[in-house]
Amino acid sequence: MPPAISTEKQPASASQPANPLAADCISHALLWEPRWLDRSTGLEHLPFLSWLIQVGQPNQLVGLGIGKATTYFGLCQSRNTAEGAQFFGIDSWPPEEDRPPQVPGSLAAHNAEQYAGFSRLICSDPSRAAEFFDLGGVDFLLVEQPLSTKLLRRVQIEWVAQMSVQGVIALADTGKLSDPAIVAQLDELRKSHPHINFPHGGGMLILFPGATQPAPIMHLLTRLKDKDESRIWRQQFKAIGRALSRRVKLAEREAEVERLRTRLEQERTQRRDGSAQIKRLEQALQAESDALRQLRDDSRNALVEKEADLAAAQLALEKARTHRASQEDMVGASNQAAELKALAEQCDHLMAALTTAQTSVIEMEAQYARAQAEILGQNEALKKAAAERLNMLETYRIQRQSLVELSASQPT
Repeated sequence: MPPAISTEKQPASASQPANPLAADCISHALLWEPRWLDRSTGLEHLPFLSWLIQVGQPNQLVGLGIGKATTYFGLCQSRNTAEGAQFFGIDSWPPEEDRPPQVPGSLAAHNAEQYAGFSRLICSDPSRAAEFFDLGGVDFLLVEQPLSTKLLRRVQIEWVAQMSVQGVIALADTGKLSDPAIVAQLDELRKSHPHINFPHGGGMLILFPGATQPAPIMHLLTRLKDKDESRIWRQQFKAIGRALSRRVKLAEREAEVERLRTRLEQERTQRRDGSAQIKRLEQALQAESDALRQLRDDSRNALVEKEADLAAAQLALEKARTHRASQEDMVGASNQAAELKALAEQCDHLMAALTTAQTSVIEMEAQYARAQAEILGQNEALKKAAAERLNMLETYRIQRQSLVELSASQPT
Protein backbone atom coordinates (compact mmCIF):
# COMPACT_ATOMS: atom_id res chain seq x y z
CA MET A 1 0.00 0.00 0.00
CA PRO A 2 1.40 3.44 -0.89
CA PRO A 3 1.70 5.85 2.03
CA ALA A 4 -1.28 8.02 2.70
CA ILE A 5 -1.02 11.42 1.09
CA SER A 6 -2.32 14.32 3.09
CA THR A 7 -4.78 16.39 1.12
CA GLU A 8 -4.62 19.34 3.52
CA LYS A 9 -3.64 22.41 1.53
CA GLN A 10 -0.34 23.99 2.56
CA PRO A 11 0.26 27.72 2.19
CA ALA A 12 2.40 28.67 -0.73
CA SER A 13 5.97 29.36 0.27
CA ALA A 14 9.10 30.11 -1.65
CA SER A 15 10.97 27.72 0.61
CA GLN A 16 8.57 24.83 -0.06
CA PRO A 17 10.36 22.31 -2.35
CA ALA A 18 8.73 21.55 -5.70
CA ASN A 19 7.58 18.03 -6.58
CA PRO A 20 10.75 16.47 -8.09
CA LEU A 21 8.78 13.80 -9.97
CA ALA A 22 6.52 16.37 -11.64
CA ALA A 23 9.52 18.54 -12.40
CA ASP A 24 11.32 15.59 -14.02
CA CYS A 25 8.24 14.62 -16.05
CA ILE A 26 7.59 18.18 -17.22
CA SER A 27 11.24 18.86 -18.04
CA HIS A 28 11.40 15.69 -20.13
CA ALA A 29 8.26 16.72 -22.02
CA LEU A 30 9.63 20.21 -22.63
CA LEU A 31 13.06 19.10 -23.80
CA TRP A 32 12.04 16.03 -25.82
CA GLU A 33 11.90 16.56 -29.61
CA PRO A 34 10.26 13.94 -31.86
CA ARG A 35 12.16 13.02 -35.03
CA TRP A 36 8.99 12.10 -36.93
CA LEU A 37 6.21 14.64 -36.75
CA ASP A 38 2.84 14.33 -38.47
CA ARG A 39 -0.84 14.43 -37.60
CA SER A 40 -1.94 11.69 -35.21
CA THR A 41 -4.75 10.95 -32.74
CA GLY A 42 -2.15 10.69 -29.97
CA LEU A 43 -0.02 13.64 -31.04
CA GLU A 44 -0.75 15.99 -28.10
CA HIS A 45 -0.16 13.14 -25.61
CA LEU A 46 3.15 12.06 -27.12
CA PRO A 47 5.34 14.01 -24.61
CA PHE A 48 3.81 12.16 -21.65
CA LEU A 49 3.85 8.80 -23.44
CA SER A 50 7.52 9.39 -24.19
CA TRP A 51 8.16 9.92 -20.46
CA LEU A 52 6.34 6.63 -19.70
CA ILE A 53 8.58 4.77 -22.18
CA GLN A 54 11.72 6.38 -20.76
CA VAL A 55 10.72 5.42 -17.21
CA GLY A 56 9.41 1.92 -17.96
CA GLN A 57 11.76 0.94 -20.84
CA PRO A 58 9.30 -1.73 -22.13
CA ASN A 59 10.79 -4.72 -23.89
CA GLN A 60 7.73 -5.57 -25.95
CA LEU A 61 5.49 -2.85 -27.34
CA VAL A 62 2.54 -3.28 -29.72
CA GLY A 63 0.88 -0.44 -31.65
CA LEU A 64 -2.55 -1.08 -33.21
CA GLY A 65 -3.83 1.13 -36.02
CA ILE A 66 -0.75 3.36 -35.96
CA GLY A 67 -1.72 5.22 -39.16
CA LYS A 68 1.00 7.77 -39.99
CA ALA A 69 3.07 6.30 -37.12
CA THR A 70 3.74 9.62 -35.37
CA THR A 71 2.96 8.26 -31.91
CA TYR A 72 4.54 4.87 -32.61
CA PHE A 73 7.83 6.35 -33.85
CA GLY A 74 7.87 8.70 -30.83
CA LEU A 75 7.68 5.67 -28.53
CA CYS A 76 10.46 3.95 -30.48
CA GLN A 77 12.60 7.07 -30.14
CA SER A 78 12.06 7.14 -26.36
CA ARG A 79 13.52 3.65 -25.88
CA ASN A 80 17.07 4.25 -24.68
CA THR A 81 18.54 1.16 -26.28
CA ALA A 82 17.44 -1.48 -28.78
CA GLU A 83 18.89 -4.30 -26.67
CA GLY A 84 16.15 -6.75 -25.67
CA ALA A 85 13.40 -4.64 -27.27
CA GLN A 86 10.75 -5.85 -29.70
CA PHE A 87 8.36 -3.18 -31.00
CA PHE A 88 5.55 -3.95 -33.46
CA GLY A 89 3.52 -1.35 -35.40
CA ILE A 90 0.44 -2.93 -36.96
CA ASP A 91 -2.12 -1.43 -39.34
CA SER A 92 -4.05 -2.35 -42.47
CA TRP A 93 -2.81 0.47 -44.67
CA PRO A 94 -4.83 0.97 -47.88
CA PRO A 95 -3.18 -0.02 -51.17
CA GLU A 96 -1.25 2.61 -53.10
CA GLU A 97 -2.03 2.87 -56.83
CA ASP A 98 -2.25 -0.69 -58.29
CA ARG A 99 -0.02 -2.36 -55.69
CA PRO A 100 -1.36 -4.69 -52.96
CA PRO A 101 -1.67 -3.36 -49.38
CA GLN A 102 1.74 -2.81 -47.80
CA VAL A 103 3.58 -0.55 -45.37
CA PRO A 104 3.83 2.96 -46.92
CA GLY A 105 7.27 3.59 -48.36
CA SER A 106 8.04 6.67 -46.24
CA LEU A 107 7.23 4.83 -42.99
CA ALA A 108 9.23 1.75 -44.00
CA ALA A 109 12.24 3.91 -44.91
CA HIS A 110 12.19 5.87 -41.61
CA ASN A 111 11.76 2.69 -39.58
CA ALA A 112 14.67 1.00 -41.38
CA GLU A 113 16.89 4.04 -40.92
CA GLN A 114 16.18 4.72 -37.23
CA TYR A 115 14.80 1.59 -35.54
CA ALA A 116 15.69 -1.43 -37.68
CA GLY A 117 17.28 -3.16 -34.67
CA PHE A 118 14.06 -3.62 -32.71
CA SER A 119 11.03 -2.22 -34.60
CA ARG A 120 8.94 -4.05 -37.16
CA LEU A 121 6.04 -2.59 -39.18
CA ILE A 122 3.35 -5.10 -40.17
CA CYS A 123 0.58 -4.53 -42.73
CA SER A 124 -2.23 -6.68 -41.34
CA ASP A 125 -5.61 -6.52 -39.65
CA PRO A 126 -4.98 -5.25 -36.07
CA SER A 127 -8.11 -6.99 -34.77
CA ARG A 128 -6.34 -10.39 -34.88
CA ALA A 129 -3.01 -9.28 -33.47
CA ALA A 130 -3.56 -10.51 -29.88
CA GLU A 131 -3.37 -14.19 -30.83
CA PHE A 132 0.23 -13.78 -32.07
CA PHE A 133 1.66 -12.66 -28.70
CA ASP A 134 2.38 -14.67 -25.57
CA LEU A 135 0.30 -14.23 -22.44
CA GLY A 136 1.90 -11.77 -20.07
CA GLY A 137 4.55 -10.75 -22.57
CA VAL A 138 3.37 -7.31 -23.73
CA ASP A 139 4.69 -4.35 -21.71
CA PHE A 140 3.00 -1.51 -23.59
CA LEU A 141 -0.08 -1.47 -25.85
CA LEU A 142 -0.88 1.61 -27.96
CA VAL A 143 -4.37 1.64 -29.49
CA GLU A 144 -5.03 4.30 -32.14
CA GLN A 145 -7.83 2.48 -33.93
CA PRO A 146 -11.30 4.10 -33.90
CA LEU A 147 -12.95 2.99 -30.67
CA SER A 148 -15.86 0.55 -30.84
CA THR A 149 -17.55 -1.82 -28.43
CA LYS A 150 -15.96 -4.75 -30.24
CA LEU A 151 -12.47 -3.25 -29.95
CA LEU A 152 -12.87 -2.39 -26.24
CA ARG A 153 -14.16 -5.90 -25.58
CA ARG A 154 -11.00 -7.33 -27.17
CA VAL A 155 -8.88 -4.99 -25.05
CA GLN A 156 -10.68 -6.03 -21.87
CA ILE A 157 -10.75 -9.77 -22.58
CA GLU A 158 -7.71 -10.47 -24.77
CA TRP A 159 -5.15 -7.71 -24.35
CA VAL A 160 -5.38 -7.24 -20.58
CA ALA A 161 -4.43 -10.91 -20.28
CA GLN A 162 -1.45 -10.31 -22.58
CA MET A 163 0.00 -7.51 -20.43
CA SER A 164 3.06 -8.04 -18.25
CA VAL A 165 3.41 -7.04 -14.61
CA GLN A 166 4.51 -3.59 -15.84
CA GLY A 167 1.84 -3.47 -18.56
CA VAL A 168 0.47 -0.13 -19.78
CA ILE A 169 -2.44 0.36 -22.22
CA ALA A 170 -2.90 3.73 -23.98
CA LEU A 171 -6.27 4.28 -25.70
CA ALA A 172 -6.36 7.29 -28.03
CA ASP A 173 -9.30 9.42 -29.15
CA THR A 174 -11.45 8.82 -26.07
CA GLY A 175 -13.00 12.31 -25.96
CA LYS A 176 -16.42 13.36 -27.29
CA LEU A 177 -17.86 9.86 -27.55
CA SER A 178 -21.55 9.68 -28.47
CA ASP A 179 -22.15 5.93 -28.17
CA PRO A 180 -23.37 5.15 -24.63
CA ALA A 181 -22.12 1.55 -24.92
CA ILE A 182 -18.55 2.72 -25.62
CA VAL A 183 -18.70 5.23 -22.76
CA ALA A 184 -19.91 2.46 -20.41
CA GLN A 185 -17.07 0.13 -21.45
CA LEU A 186 -14.48 2.87 -20.88
CA ASP A 187 -15.97 3.55 -17.41
CA GLU A 188 -15.69 -0.15 -16.65
CA LEU A 189 -12.00 -0.14 -17.67
CA ARG A 190 -11.38 2.92 -15.47
CA LYS A 191 -12.97 1.16 -12.49
CA SER A 192 -10.96 -2.00 -13.10
CA HIS A 193 -7.45 -0.49 -13.42
CA PRO A 194 -5.43 2.49 -12.18
CA HIS A 195 -5.52 5.09 -14.91
CA ILE A 196 -4.73 8.62 -16.06
CA ASN A 197 -7.26 10.42 -18.22
CA PHE A 198 -6.36 13.31 -20.52
CA PRO A 199 -9.40 15.13 -21.97
CA HIS A 200 -7.41 17.40 -24.32
CA GLY A 201 -6.10 16.53 -27.78
CA GLY A 202 -9.05 14.27 -28.65
CA GLY A 203 -8.73 12.50 -25.31
CA MET A 204 -6.49 9.67 -24.12
CA LEU A 205 -7.06 7.06 -21.44
CA ILE A 206 -3.92 5.39 -20.05
CA LEU A 207 -4.52 2.20 -18.08
CA PHE A 208 -2.00 0.50 -15.78
CA PRO A 209 -3.17 -3.14 -15.52
CA GLY A 210 0.34 -4.30 -14.52
CA ALA A 211 0.60 -4.87 -10.78
CA THR A 212 4.29 -3.92 -10.52
CA GLN A 213 4.78 -0.54 -12.14
CA PRO A 214 8.08 1.38 -11.90
CA ALA A 215 8.38 3.55 -8.80
CA PRO A 216 8.05 6.90 -10.67
CA ILE A 217 4.77 5.80 -12.23
CA MET A 218 3.40 4.51 -8.91
CA HIS A 219 4.41 7.76 -7.24
CA LEU A 220 2.78 9.78 -10.03
CA LEU A 221 -0.49 7.87 -9.70
CA THR A 222 -0.48 8.61 -5.99
CA ARG A 223 0.27 12.30 -6.46
CA LEU A 224 -2.51 12.66 -9.05
CA LYS A 225 -5.09 11.73 -6.42
CA ASP A 226 -4.76 15.32 -5.28
CA LYS A 227 -7.26 17.17 -7.44
CA ASP A 228 -5.44 20.48 -7.43
CA GLU A 229 -2.09 18.93 -8.30
CA SER A 230 -3.77 16.72 -10.92
CA ARG A 231 -5.47 19.74 -12.51
CA ILE A 232 -2.25 21.79 -12.65
CA TRP A 233 -0.25 18.85 -13.95
CA ARG A 234 -2.82 18.14 -16.73
CA GLN A 235 -2.89 21.81 -17.70
CA GLN A 236 0.88 21.79 -18.10
CA PHE A 237 0.80 18.73 -20.34
CA LYS A 238 -2.10 20.19 -22.27
CA ALA A 239 -0.01 23.29 -23.02
CA ILE A 240 2.98 21.15 -24.03
CA GLY A 241 0.78 18.96 -26.25
CA ARG A 242 -0.90 21.95 -27.87
CA ALA A 243 2.52 23.41 -28.63
CA LEU A 244 3.45 20.18 -30.39
CA SER A 245 0.20 20.25 -32.34
CA ARG A 246 0.87 23.85 -33.35
CA ARG A 247 4.31 22.78 -34.57
CA VAL A 248 2.68 20.22 -36.86
CA LYS A 249 0.23 22.80 -38.19
CA LEU A 250 3.07 25.28 -38.65
CA ALA A 251 5.12 22.67 -40.53
CA GLU A 252 2.12 21.90 -42.73
CA ARG A 253 1.62 25.59 -43.46
CA GLU A 254 5.32 26.03 -44.19
CA ALA A 255 5.15 23.07 -46.56
CA GLU A 256 2.07 24.59 -48.20
CA VAL A 257 3.84 27.97 -48.48
CA GLU A 258 6.86 26.25 -50.00
CA ARG A 259 4.59 24.38 -52.40
CA LEU A 260 2.88 27.64 -53.40
CA ARG A 261 6.26 29.36 -53.72
CA THR A 262 7.50 26.59 -55.97
CA ARG A 263 4.32 26.76 -58.00
CA LEU A 264 4.61 30.56 -58.27
CA GLU A 265 8.21 30.26 -59.44
CA GLN A 266 7.16 27.65 -61.99
CA GLU A 267 4.39 29.91 -63.23
CA ARG A 268 6.82 32.82 -63.45
CA THR A 269 9.25 30.68 -65.39
CA GLN A 270 6.44 29.50 -67.63
CA ARG A 271 5.33 33.09 -68.08
CA ARG A 272 8.86 34.17 -69.00
CA ASP A 273 9.18 31.22 -71.33
CA GLY A 274 5.76 32.04 -72.72
CA SER A 275 6.71 35.69 -73.27
CA ALA A 276 9.87 34.65 -75.11
CA GLN A 277 7.90 32.17 -77.15
CA ILE A 278 5.27 34.80 -77.95
CA LYS A 279 8.03 37.16 -79.09
CA ARG A 280 9.50 34.43 -81.29
CA LEU A 281 6.07 33.72 -82.71
CA GLU A 282 5.46 37.41 -83.37
CA GLN A 283 8.78 37.61 -85.22
CA ALA A 284 7.94 34.50 -87.23
CA LEU A 285 4.49 35.92 -87.96
CA GLN A 286 6.01 39.19 -89.13
CA ALA A 287 8.41 37.32 -91.40
CA GLU A 288 5.53 35.27 -92.80
CA SER A 289 3.49 38.45 -93.34
CA ASP A 290 6.36 40.07 -95.22
CA ALA A 291 6.83 36.99 -97.36
CA LEU A 292 3.08 36.84 -98.04
CA ARG A 293 3.03 40.52 -99.02
CA GLN A 294 5.95 39.98 -101.42
CA LEU A 295 4.25 36.91 -102.85
CA ARG A 296 1.04 38.91 -103.33
CA ASP A 297 2.92 41.65 -105.17
CA ASP A 298 4.75 39.14 -107.34
CA SER A 299 1.49 37.38 -108.14
CA ARG A 300 -0.21 40.65 -109.04
CA ASN A 301 2.61 41.60 -111.41
CA ALA A 302 2.62 38.14 -112.97
CA LEU A 303 -1.16 38.37 -113.43
CA VAL A 304 -0.84 41.72 -115.23
CA GLU A 305 1.77 40.20 -117.53
CA LYS A 306 -0.41 37.16 -118.19
CA GLU A 307 -3.40 39.35 -118.96
CA ALA A 308 -1.32 41.34 -121.48
CA ASP A 309 -0.10 38.09 -123.08
CA LEU A 310 -3.67 36.80 -123.22
CA ALA A 311 -4.93 39.98 -124.91
CA ALA A 312 -2.16 39.73 -127.51
CA ALA A 313 -2.98 36.04 -128.07
CA GLN A 314 -6.69 36.83 -128.50
CA LEU A 315 -5.85 39.54 -131.08
CA ALA A 316 -3.61 37.15 -132.99
CA LEU A 317 -6.36 34.52 -132.89
CA GLU A 318 -8.90 36.93 -134.37
CA LYS A 319 -6.50 37.79 -137.13
CA ALA A 320 -5.91 34.12 -137.82
CA ARG A 321 -9.65 33.41 -137.94
CA THR A 322 -10.20 36.27 -140.39
CA HIS A 323 -7.40 35.06 -142.63
CA ARG A 324 -8.72 31.47 -142.56
CA ALA A 325 -12.22 32.60 -143.47
CA SER A 326 -10.94 34.40 -146.55
CA GLN A 327 -9.00 31.31 -147.61
CA GLU A 328 -12.03 29.07 -147.15
CA ASP A 329 -14.12 31.35 -149.37
CA MET A 330 -11.57 30.94 -152.18
CA VAL A 331 -11.43 27.14 -152.12
CA GLY A 332 -15.06 26.60 -151.20
CA ALA A 333 -16.46 26.03 -154.75
CA SER A 334 -13.97 23.36 -155.80
CA ASN A 335 -14.36 21.55 -152.53
CA GLN A 336 -18.15 21.46 -152.83
CA ALA A 337 -18.01 19.91 -156.36
CA ALA A 338 -15.72 17.12 -155.16
CA GLU A 339 -17.97 16.48 -152.18
CA LEU A 340 -21.07 16.26 -154.42
CA LYS A 341 -19.34 13.74 -156.72
CA ALA A 342 -18.38 11.59 -153.76
CA LEU A 343 -21.92 11.72 -152.41
CA ALA A 344 -23.33 10.63 -155.81
CA GLU A 345 -21.00 7.62 -155.90
CA GLN A 346 -22.05 6.67 -152.39
CA CYS A 347 -25.73 6.85 -153.42
CA ASP A 348 -25.13 4.51 -156.36
CA HIS A 349 -23.45 1.98 -154.09
CA LEU A 350 -26.30 2.19 -151.61
CA MET A 351 -28.98 1.70 -154.28
CA ALA A 352 -27.21 -1.42 -155.59
CA ALA A 353 -26.95 -2.85 -152.11
CA LEU A 354 -30.64 -2.12 -151.51
CA THR A 355 -31.68 -3.92 -154.69
CA THR A 356 -29.64 -6.96 -153.72
CA ALA A 357 -31.21 -7.00 -150.29
CA GLN A 358 -34.74 -6.77 -151.68
CA THR A 359 -34.07 -9.70 -153.97
CA SER A 360 -32.80 -11.77 -151.06
CA VAL A 361 -35.91 -10.92 -149.04
CA ILE A 362 -38.22 -12.04 -151.87
CA GLU A 363 -36.38 -15.35 -152.16
CA MET A 364 -36.59 -15.91 -148.41
CA GLU A 365 -40.34 -15.21 -148.41
CA ALA A 366 -40.83 -17.80 -151.18
CA GLN A 367 -38.83 -20.38 -149.24
CA TYR A 368 -40.93 -19.65 -146.14
CA ALA A 369 -44.18 -20.17 -148.10
CA ARG A 370 -42.95 -23.48 -149.43
CA ALA A 371 -41.93 -24.61 -145.94
CA GLN A 372 -45.38 -23.71 -144.57
CA ALA A 373 -47.08 -25.68 -147.34
CA GLU A 374 -44.91 -28.72 -146.54
CA ILE A 375 -45.75 -28.43 -142.82
CA LEU A 376 -49.50 -28.29 -143.61
CA GLY A 377 -49.19 -31.37 -145.78
CA GLN A 378 -47.35 -33.23 -143.03
CA ASN A 379 -50.03 -32.25 -140.51
CA GLU A 380 -52.77 -33.61 -142.78
CA ALA A 381 -50.86 -36.85 -143.22
CA LEU A 382 -50.46 -37.17 -139.45
CA LYS A 383 -54.17 -36.62 -138.94
CA LYS A 384 -54.96 -39.33 -141.46
CA ALA A 385 -52.51 -41.74 -139.85
CA ALA A 386 -54.07 -41.07 -136.46
CA ALA A 387 -57.57 -41.68 -137.79
CA GLU A 388 -56.43 -44.92 -139.40
CA ARG A 389 -54.82 -46.02 -136.11
CA LEU A 390 -58.06 -45.35 -134.27
CA ASN A 391 -59.99 -47.38 -136.81
CA MET A 392 -57.52 -50.23 -136.47
CA LEU A 393 -57.79 -50.15 -132.67
CA GLU A 394 -61.57 -50.18 -132.83
CA THR A 395 -61.50 -53.12 -135.27
CA TYR A 396 -59.07 -54.96 -132.93
CA ARG A 397 -61.35 -54.33 -129.97
CA ILE A 398 -64.40 -55.62 -131.78
CA GLN A 399 -62.55 -58.72 -132.94
CA ARG A 400 -61.23 -59.41 -129.45
CA GLN A 401 -64.69 -59.00 -127.99
CA SER A 402 -66.12 -61.44 -130.49
CA LEU A 403 -63.36 -63.90 -129.67
CA VAL A 404 -64.13 -63.65 -125.97
CA GLU A 405 -67.83 -64.19 -126.57
CA LEU A 406 -67.10 -67.17 -128.80
CA SER A 407 -64.87 -68.73 -126.18
CA ALA A 408 -67.49 -68.24 -123.55
CA SER A 409 -70.21 -69.92 -125.64
CA GLN A 410 -68.21 -73.11 -126.26
CA PRO A 411 -68.70 -75.96 -123.71
CA THR A 412 -65.68 -76.77 -121.52
